[in-house]
Amino acid sequence: MISTASGEKQRITALLGVNADNGLLPIFAIFRGKKVPRNLQTLEASDIYCNANPTAWMSTDMFEDWLKRIWEPYARQFQRTLLVMDKFSVHRKPEILTRLQSLNTDVIIIPAGLTYYIQPCDVYLNGPLKAKMRERWHEHIASQIGAESKFYLIS
Repeated sequence: MISTASGEKQRITALLGVNADNGLLPIFAIFRGKKVPRNLQTLEASDIYCNANPTAWMSTDMFEDWLKRIWEPYARQFQRTLLVMDKFSVHRKPEILTRLQSLNTDVIIIPAGLTYYIQPCDVYLNGPLKAKMRERWHEHIASQIGAESKFYLIS
């Protein structure tokens, strides 16, 4: 776990996507805070996009940003696309479904309890990705300690 001197937990949410050809869509990372910290903005590249909010959780605004920055450029390459999502409330909001419809995207909402069978990202990617992100985060924080950062590591 990583903590600041004030005891706040650092959190990152990542939205992952795999296409039918087993290609990965860019990662969408949500950091905790009002905006992405300046020293983490360098993470953003063609394969990772960053945003921030006070909780680091997926919200309607964050999902709309994902649609605009990642899904729309991907979907525009095809006449029609299919997006398979779990039944998280944000995924089912009318404005989200309308936006996806405008992108010629059909949506399948996975019933509760079936994610293991239908969403390979949750099963095969999230664990290794979280471990790698945690390792990278620890390396980043450790590099900041020498720069008189207020961060410290807790194992």
